Amino acid sequence: MRQGRKATGLYGQDSRVANWRRLGFFCSLSHVQKGEKVKRLSGLIMLCISISICVNPVYGDSLSLSDFVGEPSHLAYSIGNTITLEEDTSGNLGYIYFLNNNYYVTGDAITLSFVYEFTLQPGDSDYLVAKIGNTYVTEILGDNSFGSDELILPGSGSIDLTPYQGSTISLAFGLEIDWADLSYTSVASLSNLEITTSSIQPVPEPATFLSLGLGLAGLAGFRRRYSRKKITSRASLP
Repeated sequence: MRQGRKATGLYGQDSRVANWRRLGFFCSLSHVQKGEKVKRLSGLIMLCISISICVNPVYGDSLSLSDFVGEPSHLAYSIGNTITLEEDTSGNLGYIYFLNNNYYVTGDAITLSFVYEFTLQPGDSDYLVAKIGNTYVTEILGDNSFGSDELILPGSGSIDLTPYQGSTISLAFGLEIDWADLSYTSVASLSNLEITTSSIQPVPEPATFLSLGLGLAGLAGFRRRYSRKKITSRASLP
């Protein structure tokens, strides 16, 4: 009887070895895919932690005008959160200010924003200004010196407060007469005066460190659990 050839078909020994190899390949592929998912999840967790620490939400608070005074008071005054500046009709005053010589800028202050309306009659030519100390931080020229109708200039402005954080300054809003002014009836109003502040200080508070620690601990525990499963699944393969 002739000795038969070693079985290498679909159900032969070599076939079984090949099938085991295929199974091993797909298992390793599955582990690679799971590993990629773990890496992506880890990256997402770290991104969320970074955003929660680094992003500084901003908030707006109305500028308190209680300590501001008018020079002169009958031409520069406030009602609620609106400042009104009226030019001296006699033309004897070259400026009108509403100011606070001891305004404290908090350490988280970013900008001071406002909305204005500048009204000038024919012949008027004046400046609407904002000053910090002797520095002009806003200058708006209203020129109606050659106009025949009333001119109304609406708009908005903002002042950068970051250079003055944590310091006391002289803050003033005013009208200043231009050299070409032939009339003395300008009126300006400033409203919606708002201080934009950052809610998070440069040094993270203890709660931030606690949140970061819990997030990293959870991530480490997840990776250990996945590694343990991976080792167990490999040991179960023949």
